Amino acid sequence: MKYLAFCIVLLFAGTAYAQTSLSTKVYECIPIMDKDKLIAQINDIGETFLFSGLSEKGPHLVEVYMDTETGTWTALGTDTVKVCILDFGRKAEKVE
Repeated sequence: MKYLAFCIVLLFAGTAYAQTSLSTKVYECIPIMDKDKLIAQINDIGETFLFSGLSEKGPHLVEVYMDTETGTWTALGTDTVKVCILDFGRKAEKVE
């Protein structure tokens, strides 16, 4: 059920993944004004904010959300005009 909800999040975000190899992916992003809606949907599937950091690769903020019970996670990248789903997965562990 959570997997289906996560797929809906991806659909809402308009994110399309075209993968021709493990290292080649194309991401579509949504306007920054829709970020709160995307985060609400991420929270609805049980993922909560874990940490954020400023990227050294470019001027953007990276945020990671995780469901510590199921191990699902989502990484977002945000700049001044857009937010992108950078990556996501179903197996993660929070280390303290």
